[in-house]
Amino acid sequence: VDPGVQTEFTLSLEMQFDSGRRDTGVRYLQVQTPAVVGRVERVLVDDQETVFSAAYQLGDGFTLDLWQRVVQAGSFVQIVFRAALFRDGTPFLVRAVDLRPEEGGLETVYQTVREGDVDPFSVGGQLVVRFRTPSQKLVQALGKGQAVITPNGDGINDFFALSYGLFMLIQPAPVTLSIFDLQGRQLRRDDAGADLSGQYTRLWDGTDAQGQLVPPGIYFYRIEVNADTGHHSWQGTVEVAY
Repeated sequence: VDPGVQTEFTLSLEMQFDSGRRDTGVRYLQVQTPAVVGRVERVLVDDQETVFSAAYQLGDGFTLDLWQRVVQAGSFVQIVFRAALFRDGTPFLVRAVDLRPEEGGLETVYQTVREGDVDPFSVGGQLVVRFRTPSQKLVQALGKGQAVITPNGDGINDFFALSYGLFMLIQPAPVTLSIFDLQGRQLRRDDAGADLSGQYTRLWDGTDAQGQLVPPGIYFYRIEVNADTGHHSWQGTVEVAY
């Protein structure tokens, strides 16, 4: 896939159960991944859409409640979801989960799925996704808000929103957002903390380091990342008007 782009995926599973047991079946499916999951679009059981609910864990995938347990051996389940990847070779760990009655309550049991080619229309059967282009900048713009902000407190265009992606980080790296005037003077520097690979959004409210509104004009912003591979940055401009 292309890095940092919300992409539609289809995860296909073939269910196998022990026919000699009465308490077989699956009610929940967990998909654990560092990818940024947008949403689960639909779930199909034997090519028929089924009712489900999804709980999302930021940075750790999602859990599906299928509402109706899948009990038929050989059932073909497909999960269609959207996600953006920020690391080449992003893994997807999938687990089938169920609740079984035991003395004194319910016991959670699960089975980790095995990789395999269960869909004849798909290519390969790995639970790892690669970048279309292996080489990738460590920091890249994913989108920005209004090119002109008017921080006058009326609730309209009061903030400059900058969305960016961090790619290929194997450990958290310090990130800073700096604002400069046209003469190159640094007016503000915000430490965003240490971030891993993923998508982030930072806001600037049009003020300097003392909390005072800057004069109208054009300003430079710069995102900097100090990673183990070196110093990386990305910059652009924003205009302030009143």
